[in-house]
Amino acid sequence: MTYRKIDSDLLERLYGIIPDRNRILTEDIDLLSYSFDASFGSFKPEVVIQPLQTREISSIVKFANENKIPIYPRGQSTSLSGGPLPVKGGIVLDLSQMKSKLQIHPDDLIAIVSPGVITADIHKAAEEYGLMYPPDPSSSSICTIGGNLAENSGGPRCLKYGVTKDYVLGLEVVTPKGEIVRTGGKTMKNVTGYDLTKLLVGSEGTLGIITVAILQLIPKPKSDETLLAAFADIETAGETVSKILTSGLLPSKLEIMD
Repeated sequence: MTYRKIDSDLLERLYGIIPDRNRILTEDIDLLSYSFDASFGSFKPEVVIQPLQTREISSIVKFANENKIPIYPRGQSTSLSGGPLPVKGGIVLDLSQMKSKLQIHPDDLIAIVSPGVITADIHKAAEEYGLMYPPDPSSSSICTIGGNLAENSGGPRCLKYGVTKDYVLGLEVVTPKGEIVRTGGKTMKNVTGYDLTKLLVGSEGTLGIITVAILQLIPKPKSDETLLAAFADIETAGETVSKILTSGLLPSKLEIMD
């Protein structure tokens, strides 16, 4: 496919969608800072837009479709897989500013969040009610939940608790055509029809742009302990890992440090 470059006429139309020109970045110094993530390579976008509302994203996606402009959703870009890299130029959607919603519903064991919310902030908010959000990417103190959802992020605790997709009950998503759809719901037993929620998590923005997520929370353990064991050789350490995993006592994290 041949993509269209963003000229001054198209830029003016974008200003019609996002009247606040401070949220449309076109200077080289800004574009360069959005040209990489934590993986490889550098690809400079033509425009960076910082949407704050779902309807803005919908309008931008429809505009990009109409004019054959590639578009890339991006969070804090701690990604190691190159998901937010603008390899064909076009528009980068910076969703890190879309962080107005962080609601904890302790009686329902759920959190409702915007994509720009920092993952660690969800942990902190849940802990106030004796709950926890189990997925713990190594970059949780700086990464956004939207990026976690797009990349299906894991972390050391995935041994016991699983990865991001295991705690997503529902989503609000802008489709590649700019339509706003909602999948799943607020309950565990929401099994009617296709499981579009699980399909969208991990799709790296190729199937839709996540604008709201409903996350499952669980009670936080009353206590935890950390154990460090030394071994004479790596083989014995590896054998011990297998014995622990088959013992019936599953730790939340288990790592070998050589």
